[in-house]
Amino acid sequence: MLCWEKEPIPRSLFKLSTAYCGSKQKSINLKNEAKELFKNVLGYMRDRYHPYPVTLAHEIICRGVEEPLLRDEIFCQLIKQTTDNPSVESNILGWKLMYLCLCCFTPLTPDLENCLFTHIAEVANPKITAFIPFDSIENVATNCFMALRRTQQEGPRRDIPGVLEIQALTVSCFLGDFDLILSVGLQVG
Repeated sequence: MLCWEKEPIPRSLFKLSTAYCGSKQKSINLKNEAKELFKNVLGYMRDRYHPYPVTLAHEIICRGVEEPLLRDEIFCQLIKQTTDNPSVESNILGWKLMYLCLCCFTPLTPDLENCLFTHIAEVANPKITAFIPFDSIENVATNCFMALRRTQQEGPRRDIPGVLEIQALTVSCFLGDFDLILSVGLQVG
């Protein structure tokens, strides 16, 4: 259930129960939205065609910021899609999306946060250096670890990454390139 797949999910991965969501209608709405978010994950990771995949990442991040009850679902989906993923490109994009999400929000429940730490630790480089490029699955996972720690300690970013910023990270291989693009003001928000 928590391994990569190319097809949309039939139901949410996280238990979005009435008790968890606060009402039956909200539970139903969030469960339906969870299935749509997974399609967005597939589209951004290029496991499913979408003409503008970066906009899908932006939508996922915005929904995670706007609706805290979807955060655990988003992270469950990203853990799923970065587990046993046969495509290096898709896997790197999944880790980049996780990085962007972790810069803006963390899991809502401590148990899922522990699962996320474990998932990251299984993939991340054991050595953390001052400069970690976004050029491999292991390095992007390491950047995810640092983003999670930073967000826990300092709080989330104030501004949601804009489409151009997401595009810059999506195509960038090195953190230095990403920082350079941001410093020239190509960020929208």
